Amino acid sequence: MQNEQLKQLKLCIENTLKIKVDAMTIEKFIEKYNIMLKFTNLEELKDFNEKLSAGGKFLSDLKSSLKCLIQENMYKTLLIILKRLMDRRMAVQCTAVRISKDKYLFKDTTLYKVLFAFICTYCAAEEKSITEKEFTKALGSIFNNAKDWDG
Repeated sequence: MQNEQLKQLKLCIENTLKIKVDAMTIEKFIEKYNIMLKFTNLEELKDFNEKLSAGGKFLSDLKSSLKCLIQENMYKTLLIILKRLMDRRMAVQCTAVRISKDKYLFKDTTLYKVLFAFICTYCAAEEKSITEKEFTKALGSIFNNAKDWDG
């Protein structure tokens, strides 16, 4: 009897949240790959990008874990994802697309490509289209306001 109730509860949660109960989450991703998220410096971001560039299970698990962070619009989704991946100190060192001598160009990263593809897929599922210009505009706004992330 209790097993049947657990199955019903799991089904209810999956239907309400639109995600599988046993789905990959950021926490499961961190635990599985024994990595530290909340990059605090460029080296950590570069190491993460190298792992993403290799593809495979690491990349697919990251994409799966991002599904749990989807919000009601692209900007909020990107903001939540970036806040999970990098510290405020790292975010203020980044620029979305404009080359700057004292900032790291995020558009050149594999993470940028992964996030853009993820957002495009998410928007397509919602029957919305997104251009790279809209994506980079949102990303630029997020990086420009990163100094206020902690309050």
